[in-house]
Amino acid sequence: MANQKENKKLARVIAYMLGQAPAEFGLVPDASGYVKIKELIKALHEEEGWRHVRASMLNTLVLTLDDVPFEIQDDKIRTKDQTPGAPAEPVSGLPKLLYTCVRQRAHGRVAQAGITPSFAEAVVLSPDREMAQRIGKRRDPDPVVLVVETRAALENGVAFRQTEGDLFLADFIPVGCFTGPPVAPPRPSKPRPEPAEAPLPGTQTRAGTFFPAPDENYGTAKPGRPKGRKKDIEWKKARKHSRKNKENGWAEN
Repeated sequence: MANQKENKKLARVIAYMLGQAPAEFGLVPDASGYVKIKELIKALHEEEGWRHVRASMLNTLVLTLDDVPFEIQDDKIRTKDQTPGAPAEPVSGLPKLLYTCVRQRAHGRVAQAGITPSFAEAVVLSPDREMAQRIGKRRDPDPVVLVVETRAALENGVAFRQTEGDLFLADFIPVGCFTGPPVAPPRPSKPRPEPAEAPLPGTQTRAGTFFPAPDENYGTAKPGRPKGRKKDIEWKKARKHSRKNKENGWAEN
């Protein structure tokens, strides 16, 4: 029973985030009202008490609740009873400054080529620096904050659109219309360790390992009798010769 109450509470929170105040949570629904599930999960994890929510739990809500207030399609989710909102439209009364974030590894490219969409269909900007950082940290633990000068952007042909909340969208922000911290120099690549030299034959490298010296005849010796056979024959010859000398000595006596 307790789990059912918790499920209903989670469903109401999701319905509020998607249908009533998506911009409050840094979410930008598409033209059909859908938000990517992974973006919703990241936003939920920022809220106290919902850091345990996983994508699989949303499917559980759909299967267990009688009147679930949202619907899932592939990797996206939206509320069922939402009133289709008006699409983001061009605005004239813009804040002087808008903020957006990029990943550390993309900073150098953005500084040279401009800001392009990354996780959404458009560049997402906010007049609140903290909100921009909140959105940016969903993709990078230490994102780079960029400050967009809206007047310069308008003069360069940028068309800003505002969502139903306090978020703004743009297809592209050209170089010269934003500022940010200096681009960090690329990290030097670590040198590859040189391969260890092979131990010399007949040397011991560590306890339990020993590399015998190679036999010069290894792989080339012809099959035959063992080497010890030759020593046996020479020993017998020497013994026979010694016996023969003794016999000769006895004969002379």
